[in-house]
Amino acid sequence: PLDDECDCYTCRNFSRGYIRHLLRSGEITGGRLVSIHNLRFLLHLMEQIREAIKEDNEWALVVDALNESLHEDATKARNSQG
Repeated sequence: PLDDECDCYTCRNFSRGYIRHLLRSGEITGGRLVSIHNLRFLLHLMEQIREAIKEDNEWALVVDALNESLHEDATKARNSQG
């Protein structure tokens, strides 16, 4: 999966290597699968923001969580490229 903690269709059904193969070979399916994952990431982020608003939490906590998540994703991407 692209992200072990993600519950999207892409992460539940396809390996990172297969998705990379699709993207590198120019297959449209690769772009679609990555888009599904990215949309789920954004939806999950919005869920967290809504929850923070309901609980009247500090926005800084949400921003920190987003930055941490993006940093982890970037690190995973760099490590997977060799």
